[in-house]
Amino acid sequence: MPAIAQGCLYDLPLGYPAMTPGEGWVSGFLLHFSNANVLQSLDELEGYQLERPPTENEYQRRELLIFTPKRQPLGLAWGYLMDPSLVHRLKGTLLPSGQWSGRPT
Repeated sequence: MPAIAQGCLYDLPLGYPAMTPGEGWVSGFLLHFSNANVLQSLDELEGYQLERPPTENEYQRRELLIFTPKRQPLGLAWGYLMDPSLVHRLKGTLLPSGQWSGRPT
């Protein structure tokens, strides 16, 4: 289902987006999985390992408060956030719209 979360969204020259903490709104989708093991697969996809120091993970998995596009709360969900300093080092471009389409908008 379409959903939003507070943060900032960046287009990275690597060809994928990064979300950071922030005051804006980032658009995406809230996904529900009947099998909790899917989270382990998502962690692998994002290169996230709980046991590693945060500086060794590209993203950090965090619980985020998720809203409908009309800003009605939906509850907490896992999301992957990148440290703003890493976004800066990777030369990410802010997407003020909070939407990523594969290239800056």
